[in-house]
Formats: sequence, C-alpha cells, structure tokens
Amino acid sequence: MGLLELIWEVMKLKEIKRTGWVERGVEKPESVSDHSFMTSFIALLIGERRGLNIEKLLKMAITHDIVESQVGDMISTENWHQGTITKEEKHRVERKALDKLLDLVPERKKELFDIWLEFEEGKSKEAKFLREVDSLEGMLQAMEYCRKGNAEKQLKPFWDERKVSKIKDPVLKELLLKAIKMQE
Repeated sequence: MGLLELIWEVMKLKEIKRTGWVERGVEKPESVSDHSFMTSFIALLIGERRGLNIEKLLKMAITHDIVESQVGDMISTENWHQGTITKEEKHRVERKALDKLLDLVPERKKELFDIWLEFEEGKSKEAKFLREVDSLEGMLQAMEYCRKGNAEKQLKPFWDERKVSKIKDPVLKELLLKAIKMQE
C-alpha cells in the first residue's frame, strides 16, 4: 500500500501551479509536474552528451520537486523579493516533509532521499548541471509565456543578465542565448 500512497501523493504535483507564475498573473500557469517533466526532458537530451551519469541525472530530475506535493511551491526570499521564507527554512521544511513522505516506501527511502539531497546541495557534477537545467527551464518557460502574450515586463527578469550569468554549461548557455535572441 505504501507505493500506491506515494504515487497518489506525488500525483498532486499535477494540480500544484508554480507560484512564480501565479504571483505574476500568468494565465494558465504550468504545474510543478509540467516543470519537472520539462526539466527531466532537457536533462535527458543534453546530459549524456555532457558525460554525465544519465540514470542518476534522470532520477535527480524526476525527484527534485516531489516534496512540493506536501509543502507546495515555496519561493525563498533569496530568489524573489516577494518570497515568504528564507532559503534555509525552506530547505528545513522540505527535508522534514520529504523524510515523512518517503516513509511510505522504506525500501526506497534512502536512495530517493539521498538523490534529492544531492540535488539540494549542488556539489556533484550531475547536481550542478541539473540546477542549471532547472533554471534554464524556468527562463524558457517565461519566454514561452511572453510569446503567448503574457506581460513581458513581469517576466523579462527571469532571463536578465544576472540569471543568464549563472548558466555556465556551454551547451545550456548556447541554447539560452539562442532563445533570448529569438525574443528580441
């Protein structure tokens, strides 16, 4: 029963809209599940070419936001001036919620918790790459909303110079710069 309960819990991600888009008035904003899928897809397309462990990368991509099924899509004050929680508190709340969530599958708990924690800490090459993919996906999604007529002024900060400079991987940077050029 634990496995089925976990599936149902994580399935809630399909209904949780991404806070950043909701707060900015985006019409029909993507869900956390939508974001996780695209992050995973981008990682799949590019990760292997970058010499990364693709199995580890995909596990990390798929699990990086599952805790949001329990706590929602919280934005830290470090990531947005209207955030409601510090980065440290967000991590503490998510860690506690994930620990409880994964109690549903004790036989997989350590593996899934460790891969999530590795992403959060951002130290391995897979985690560093995926954190950039996660950011890139958000920037590309903001551009897509602009292309569909959402207010560019509200969303343009998603791909400002400061955020672009955080993308270090050359393949990801090339994709981002190409997308920005298409926005002009």
